[in-house]
Amino acid sequence: MKRSVVDDGRGTCCSNACRYLAKWDRVSKMCEGCGTTFTVPQCLKERRRTCSRACWWKIMGADPGRSAILAQARHDLLTRRAPTRPERILYTLLDTLTAEADPSLRWERQLRLLNRWTVDAAIPSLRLVLQADGDYWHGLHPKDHTDPRVLRNMANDVFQDSRLTAEGWTVHRFWERDLIRDLPACTTRLRAAIAEQTAQKPG
Repeated sequence: MKRSVVDDGRGTCCSNACRYLAKWDRVSKMCEGCGTTFTVPQCLKERRRTCSRACWWKIMGADPGRSAILAQARHDLLTRRAPTRPERILYTLLDTLTAEADPSLRWERQLRLLNRWTVDAAIPSLRLVLQADGDYWHGLHPKDHTDPRVLRNMANDVFQDSRLTAEGWTVHRFWERDLIRDLPACTTRLRAAIAEQTAQKPG
């Protein structure tokens, strides 16, 4: 007879029949993030702590230890994946313009800042952050603002920019559409940003 996965400590139910029963037998819990009451399957009552992913990230972010672990996990994921098309364009532009401004000027991709965020690119010596924002996921078009994931990204962008600015960084965001379709304008803007930060650099 096949052993149950419960015997190996790998599950919460002894059989599929019980799993389906537990799925439909729901219990009420209070969300640790927002305080609202929500229901969960009986089998998840000890594991589910929040009513939504947004609340889960909220309580995780309130714990410095967990927040650091999540930030490192996001950083590892971003550094392992291939750059998006807008990021590749931005990186090529940075190669050209930093060499033009000062051959010794160095920029970094996927730089982790404030032990919380990983930005697309930055020039640390100039305290300059460059982001290549996807049109959909960062809310370029108002029609996309009905997606809660887009709204969360937009709110995070505003919060991130305010925190980085408070720490002395200057943030410039470039839309995917502009990087792909209007590279001359992006070039002019980035060149001006580098020149401005260079002029403000002490010494």
